[in-house]
Amino acid sequence: MPWLAKEKQQTMRILALSAKCSSSLPGSRDKKNPIYVAPTMNSPVKRPERTLKEKKLFKLTGDTLVQIVFLILLMTTVYSAQNSSRFYLHQALQKSFSHRFSEIKFLKHFYPWASHTFLPNLYGHYRGFITDGNTFLLGNVLLRQIRTPGAKVFPIGMFPQEQVKTSHQDLEDTENYGVNWQPLDANSTKADSIWHYQNQETLGGYPIQGEFATYSGGGYVVRLGRNSTTAIRVLQHLEQSHWLDRFTRSLFVEFVVFNANVNLFCVVTLILESSSVDPHRGDHCSYTSKWSVKPS
Repeated sequence: MPWLAKEKQQTMRILALSAKCSSSLPGSRDKKNPIYVAPTMNSPVKRPERTLKEKKLFKLTGDTLVQIVFLILLMTTVYSAQNSSRFYLHQALQKSFSHRFSEIKFLKHFYPWASHTFLPNLYGHYRGFITDGNTFLLGNVLLRQIRTPGAKVFPIGMFPQEQVKTSHQDLEDTENYGVNWQPLDANSTKADSIWHYQNQETLGGYPIQGEFATYSGGGYVVRLGRNSTTAIRVLQHLEQSHWLDRFTRSLFVEFVVFNANVNLFCVVTLILESSSVDPHRGDHCSYTSKWSVKPS
């Protein structure tokens, strides 16, 4: 049949053309085939947009890394300022001056402790230095007391803890007195300044936290002097004139030293405070001590 012969011829032509075509990839040139085959045009693959969860996770990771870096820098700065000399100076001073301080239970026990423990360790053989011979005493040693006025009456129905807190903070005595806490008269002079109240602005002080309350930086101040002889005479005068009595609610021993070997200042504060809220109960006291070491 004629149409079958024609179809057979077309099939043979297609096979002949396919045999001549190269099997190489599109875009490459075959030496046997002079016809260049262009590469197929494929559409570029679009990257899927970042999901909301991935964005939040990325932000959280970045914030965490920033916090870790900040913490590392902070710890490096803090620990680089550590100095073992601060610890040893603190220990040496505490061992010298706090010996038997915990045994003070009555105000009358303060004077024996000051005479037999405090002064022998405070004034050394070399002028201006304490007993260790390496630490220089700066300025005067201060005895500062805070008193409760005898005319004040505590509110009825208050708990003892509340009475103690109120007596120290709100009922602090700020009056000026004559010798032996007598009423002030016209004959009082500057020599009687140990009986006169001085506020914390005048003394350059600041509030101090004790065991029972927070105390102001003011009070009635006595300076012991720069040598042992003067200090002993001052303590004897205080004991004979009853400078510490049943109205004394807290006593502060304050002084500053400097050690040139380690280049450190040390601010020493010993606190003796009363645990009694009633002045007529006597002068029973409990103690607490506070130490501070500051580099120069």
